[in-house]
Amino acid sequence: MASDNSTRSQVFKTILFFGLIIYMGFNIFVLSTSELSQQVRQEINASKNLIPSDRWKSVIENTESSFGILVNDYGMINHLNQILIPDNSRPARGLNVVMNKFTSFNYTAAQNIPLLIFQAIYRWHLLLGWAIIFLPYLIAMFADGLYQWKLKRYVFGNVTVQFYRVWFRAFWIISTLTTIYLAMPNMALFNNIAQLFPPLALLILGIALNRLCSNFQKLM
Repeated sequence: MASDNSTRSQVFKTILFFGLIIYMGFNIFVLSTSELSQQVRQEINASKNLIPSDRWKSVIENTESSFGILVNDYGMINHLNQILIPDNSRPARGLNVVMNKFTSFNYTAAQNIPLLIFQAIYRWHLLLGWAIIFLPYLIAMFADGLYQWKLKRYVFGNVTVQFYRVWFRAFWIISTLTTIYLAMPNMALFNNIAQLFPPLALLILGIALNRLCSNFQKLM
């Protein structure tokens, strides 16, 4: 039974992984730039109503500053154009022969990738903005966990290894979902609920941190 469950889990993870890769490829090479730009704009505007206005403005400023560094200081767009767009001024040879066959996809990718990078940078700064807001909550949950740990060090029972693993696994789940949140394009697919991920993730992180701290000693 355990082996069957493990096999199903691996199959599910494999399907999910390749599904995300295909989905990302579609957004890079197929989705029109105008539609992607609109979806990125909608996601940014949707989060404006959730986070305090001063923090939201700071997120936008930091995002634009970070993206400007990539474009102006590191020449990101120029490098993308050199890689993705074939040079038609010279006879096509080698890899350029293949690139010429997919010129339309390459042009779309050259325009969509900067948008997706901007979106990822925005989500990162939005996550940091929410982290600042949730910092007192996280500190309080951690302190409460330590206080409970001191009270329960010499109390037996009420904690199982399975219980501890549930909250420990929560850290890995949050980490995985955060990576997907930052990297996965076009979260408007989920009706603009992507902006809800940072506060929910930090809320669950605080609870998991509290539970792990309060029961750490009893499982050592």
